[in-house]
Amino acid sequence: MEVKCNNYFNDWWPGKNTQYTVQVQNKKITSHDIIFKGTHKPQQSDLTVKGFRFDDCDLTLIPNGIKEKYPNLEIFLIFSAKITRFNKEDFRQFKGIKELWISSCDIEYLPGDLFEYLPDLEILSIQNCKVKYIDAEILDNLPKLKVVKFNSNTNIDCYFDSISNVSGNNGITLDEIKEMLKNPKLKAPAHYRKQQHLMPKSIIDDLQKFIKNEESKDFTIVVNGGEFRVNKFMLAARSKVLMEMIYNNADSQQLTLDIDYVVFKVLLEFIYEDVLPEDAEENGFEIYKAAKQFELEKLANHAILNFQMPINAENALEMLIFGKRFENVKLMENSFAEIKKMFPDKELKDELKEDDEKIVALIEAKKKMEETIKKAKEEFEMLFD
Repeated sequence: MEVKCNNYFNDWWPGKNTQYTVQVQNKKITSHDIIFKGTHKPQQSDLTVKGFRFDDCDLTLIPNGIKEKYPNLEIFLIFSAKITRFNKEDFRQFKGIKELWISSCDIEYLPGDLFEYLPDLEILSIQNCKVKYIDAEILDNLPKLKVVKFNSNTNIDCYFDSISNVSGNNGITLDEIKEMLKNPKLKAPAHYRKQQHLMPKSIIDDLQKFIKNEESKDFTIVVNGGEFRVNKFMLAARSKVLMEMIYNNADSQQLTLDIDYVVFKVLLEFIYEDVLPEDAEENGFEIYKAAKQFELEKLANHAILNFQMPINAENALEMLIFGKRFENVKLMENSFAEIKKMFPDKELKDELKEDDEKIVALIEAKKKMEETIKKAKEEFEMLFD
């Protein structure tokens, strides 16, 4: 799923430097796997993005891969969304951020371990929501907090601010807020806690052991250069495309794919363990294509951001289209430069790189011309035999 976003500079906090920010506004987000598309300001890139915000979105979940795409992200905001609950896994991807802002959402309960993966938080703001219940220990493992804002919620309305030199609620301190959280009226009923319940780690560990066990591997994937014994349930759970391939082939215990052995091995490591490869050597583009084919968006996003993708005459057009799709200006320029090399005695204008059909026609015409010349040379040489 692709989502258009706005990139701009934003003043997040009085007295702070303006931060380069990605904004998703008035969008419906229903998938964890999102590709965010937007045009960067001059001298800016994914690496310079410091803030990310959802504004007035039909947001029922937090998509994966946001901090992976914007690795230097420091600020995350959700404003006016339908989202009704969070758990700690929603925020795992944001480890290292300094500010979390949630406003005008339908959240009613904040579990105690919600920010377990966010120990670097300095500003925590949950305002104008419907918060009724908060576990007392929610702030215990956030040693760097400078601002806590729980303004205008159903059962709590207070804030602490040590940055702006403003005393909230007649000089309330952070310790006093922690004491307020012990109020019995903030303790969540059992059914709220049950809704937040995550699968116990022991069950997760047992499932991991099962899917890695050789005896659980009940299907064979044949690829170029070898084959893999796999657990078809695991593949189906991770990729809707593989699920359809496997179960549409229910009478067979084998599936043949036109994909390189090394590339599919990377896909399997991701499918089984969510492992993202550090180095793709010469296979970066093939990994990307395979990840897109099987709708493994997290792996595809990783490939586009981290792998070098050699460009040559064979893949230049494909790489150009790839670069345009993901608004990668450098890749577009390098790909078009390679296409220009195919026509050394012609001048291809830069405007042509926007016309895929014409480029395809030129390349096909060039191939036909070369084949005709080659055939004519062969016939000419035969006359001397």
